[in-house]
Order: sequence, then C-alpha cells, then structure tokens
Amino acid sequence: MSPNLRKALREDFFIFLRKAFGSCHPTKDFRPYTYLEFLSDYAERFEAGAEKNLIINLPPRHLKTFIFSKALPAWILGRNPSSEILVLTCSEGLAKDIAYQIRSILRTEWYRAAFPTRIAKDRGSLLDFATTAGGACFTTPIGASFTGRGANRIIMDDIIDLKDANNEPILREVCDNFVSRIESRLNDPSQDSMIYVGHRLSQNDPAGYLQNQGGWKTVALPWICPATTEYPFGGKIWHRKKGELLQPGSRSEAQIESKRTSCTAPDFETLYQQNPSGSLREPITAKHFRNFDVKAKLRAPVVLSVDAGQEISGRSSFSVIQAWVQQEGRHYLLDQWREQAEFFELMQTCRRFRFKYDVRAILIERAALGTPLLSEARRRKWKGVIPVIPDRRDKLARFLPLVDTITHGGVYLPADAEWRQQFVEELITFPQSLFTDQVDALTQYLEWSDGKPDFGPRKSRGIIAVAPSGSAASIAQGWPRDRSLMPTTPFTSPFRRWRIG
Repeated sequence: MSPNLRKALREDFFIFLRKAFGSCHPTKDFRPYTYLEFLSDYAERFEAGAEKNLIINLPPRHLKTFIFSKALPAWILGRNPSSEILVLTCSEGLAKDIAYQIRSILRTEWYRAAFPTRIAKDRGSLLDFATTAGGACFTTPIGASFTGRGANRIIMDDIIDLKDANNEPILREVCDNFVSRIESRLNDPSQDSMIYVGHRLSQNDPAGYLQNQGGWKTVALPWICPATTEYPFGGKIWHRKKGELLQPGSRSEAQIESKRTSCTAPDFETLYQQNPSGSLREPITAKHFRNFDVKAKLRAPVVLSVDAGQEISGRSSFSVIQAWVQQEGRHYLLDQWREQAEFFELMQTCRRFRFKYDVRAILIERAALGTPLLSEARRRKWKGVIPVIPDRRDKLARFLPLVDTITHGGVYLPADAEWRQQFVEELITFPQSLFTDQVDALTQYLEWSDGKPDFGPRKSRGIIAVAPSGSAASIAQGWPRDRSLMPTTPFTSPFRRWRIG
C-alpha cells in the first residue's frame, strides 16, 4: 500500500467508506453520491468529538447502517484502538450482521496495512470483541442487558423496528429508558458522544424524543428534495435542486409514485421525507402573500380552477372557483367564489366567470359535482375545458412541493378582496384546517401551471376545447407548449371541435 493511500484511509472517512464498501460488497459498485460525502463529513466530526449528540435521519435503503454502524466503528477503532464503542439495534439479527461486518473490515489486508488495530485473541466473540490496545466494540439489541458496559462512542441504529412504528407503549418504553439505560453508558459525558441513526417513524419516535430534550443536532435528508437547498460541509456547498432524489436517476417516476401510494404506516411523508408531523417544513404565514391592484391591467388570459364539492347535505364540502393569471412567473388570484352549492348554482357561477374574464383554460376535477359539470361543459361546447383526474396522493403530499412557490412570494392576492382573509387563514392552518377546498383549487392550478410558459397576451377569442381522454387529452395537458401538435380538423363524439388562434 502506498503511503498516500495509507494516509488517505486514516484521515478521510469518505475514502475509507468507499474501500470498506468494496470489501463487504465485492459484487456491487460504489456510487459516490454527494450525500455520502456530506454524511462522511459528519462522521468525521462525530469521531473527533466535534458533534456531541447527533441525529441522522435518512430514508430506507440509503446505506445509513453501513456508513454509521459498520464502517464508522471500524474507522474509529483504526484511528484510536483504545476506543470503546457501543452499538445498539432493534434486533439480534441486525446486531449480528453489524458486528460481523465490523470484524470483517478489521481483518482485511488493506485495513491491517493502514491501521495498527488488531482484535484480541482472548476476547473475540462476534458481538463483543476487544482490541489489543484495550479498546472494545459491543453490539447488542436494545432490549438485551448491557449493564456495566461503558463507551466513548454510542451508536443507536434503528432501535425501533418498523413494525412498531405506531406501537405507542414500545415507543414510550424506549424513550423513557434513554437516560437510565443509554445516556448513562458514556464513560465521560463531557468528552464522549452519541449518534442516533434511523428513518422517522412517527412524531413520538426516538428521534423526536431526543429533539425535544434539546442539545441534539438533527441532519434530516428527505428522499425527494422539497425545495432547492444548499448544504455546506467541509468547505464545500452541496446544491440540491427541488425534486432531486438523494441518489439521482436511481428511480423512475412510476417507482416513486408506487412508494407514495404504498406507504401507510408510517406514511410516505414520514418514512421517506423525514417529516412525521405532517406539517410544512417552512410554515406559511400571511406575509408570504403579496398584494396587487385588481385595477391594474393584467394582459394575460385567465385560468379557472374549479374544485367541485358534494351535493348539499349536512357538513358538505364547499365548491370553489378561482380565477388565476400567470405573468412573468407570478401567480395572481383575480377572483374567487366559494359556496356550499347545488350543481345548478355551481354551473351558473362557472358561466358568469367565463363571461366576466378572458378565460383560456378551465380546470375541473372529475369528482363529486365536477363530473356532471364536465358533461355539461362538453354539451355546451365550452372552450378550454381540461378534465383533471383525481390524484391518489393525499392532499399534503400534493401540496408540499408547491410550498416554495408561496413562501418565495409567488402568489399575489387583491389587497381588499372580501374573500382574502378566509383564503389566507385556510392556507396558514393547512393541513389542520376544517375545510381544504381553497387549498385544493390552488394546488390544482399550481400543479397544472408548473413548467408551463406564460400564455402571453390574448390575441383573439378562439381557443381549443379539450377532449377528456386519450392522445388528444395528452396533447391538451401539455398545451400550450407546442401548438403545432393541435389537430385542426373536427373530431367525432365524444370529442368536440378544435380551433386555434
């Protein structure tokens, strides 16, 4: 081994991690994703004692156990053979797997060439081994006894099994015993350090408990970045774009959607996005909504977003019609109507909005009163109607990717609109608000407009009427990106006529 490589393995955990991964997984390629380098910086700080109490939250299948429970203990023992390490897990099976791979790393030729650390022959059991320099590594399930064991570094790795995510008695037992059974194992609390590694399970999981105690630093990396974010580390800055995966290109849209819909307990937002509260990462406040003068002439055409409620009965939901204008990347809510209405009133109000504004598109969800409204719009040959298929994701999952648009001042409201206060209150209390119809209409519009260019000034009244399904609907959903794709000849039923310009 060259002196440079030996030095790099001793001083750079990311290089050590890559070497260790190759030894433990010889048939797999190590892909140097930026998040691995980012986490390696925290591993180095933990080993040095610069991070006393650290929480690492990652989605499943992102090497968290290998990084912090297998490679990191081996690196700590390599740099300081007299260190005492305690690794706690949720099960005996996981404890054995972790201990086996730590030992296998220590026994590789490259490790023995880079570090002086050796396993003591008189204490070399799988779960409890010592080094010839007086150090030790004890790996155990959290439910087992480790009385009398001390440590300089304590690593807690998924100490709650996924199946117990909603088991409040088990969660409470683990959290209540933290001080007496875990924290008290530190040899020197003023110098030694602890790290908790795992994905979020609920608001009451160990990570949440530790955060509430104070004195812990949390590093939470969502699977899908909810907003463009900068992560400084080691003199560098990791620029992560909105919508980017931790492992870019590793999953298709269909696979991501499958994860969204299949997660129930814990849900997707908790398990994959590390956001168990179901709340917004940056709370929306009234100051995020900017004012504009409705008397100012906005030359762009209007998009109507219709969230149709149910027929009136008891606490039936509201129907909402919003009139939006997009101009220079900003979204202006010109007008809004919100009522618990029967179908006829909803249809008549839609007609009034069409006559009042220069409407280019009408978004109508195919659900509740929206279904007959779409049929009536087709019968009356309304132009620009775009059926919206109900989304299987929950309301919060749909809304979260759009929060950045609001918090960065991208939504403008009339200063003196009588509905303004009600609209803002629903947004700032979502998802705890009693009704979410205004949020639903806003979400429908922002999702549809995302990535679409501004319409530009309206030149004439003629536009298209959109078919509800098939290839024509696909073209309509992408309109107006490439108007050359629009058919210019009439279609037969159930399609209506198309007209451009």
